[in-house]
Amino acid sequence: MFDPKDVLHHAFLYSAFEASPEHEGMLQDLRRAVEENLGQHPGLLRAFDKACIRGARARALAAELTSVLNKNGDTDAIDAWLTEHGGRDGQIRRHLDITRAKWNNRRQHHATANPNNHTSTINQVHIPAGAHHPNSLRHLAPSAH
Repeated sequence: MFDPKDVLHHAFLYSAFEASPEHEGMLQDLRRAVEENLGQHPGLLRAFDKACIRGARARALAAELTSVLNKNGDTDAIDAWLTEHGGRDGQIRRHLDITRAKWNNRRQHHATANPNNHTSTINQVHIPAGAHHPNSLRHLAPSAH
């Protein structure tokens, strides 16, 4: 069944997601479906184009938000930035909120999964000064065989 709200929502999402051939193909499929149903929904093609434009704007704002977060971190100024740039468009604001949450999750994961925090379970061999490593082939006694 053809649901115009669902089509517009998906048009926004595929436009807001990272640009890829797969997403472009999905947008083309949605556009064909809209064009086939123009008789039942006359203003849908224009709304579809607007949803795609809003999605592209959301993608650009998300890239800008990620850049600001990488530069300054998640501070109180980010809330003001989101209000200023997200505006009154609920879909764009939600996309930016999700981008911010993913950035915070990535940062948390990288902070806890630091490979430098690993401690070795291998006991170190302590060699007194002037002595040789116990497994040094040059310093082992020759075999009796």
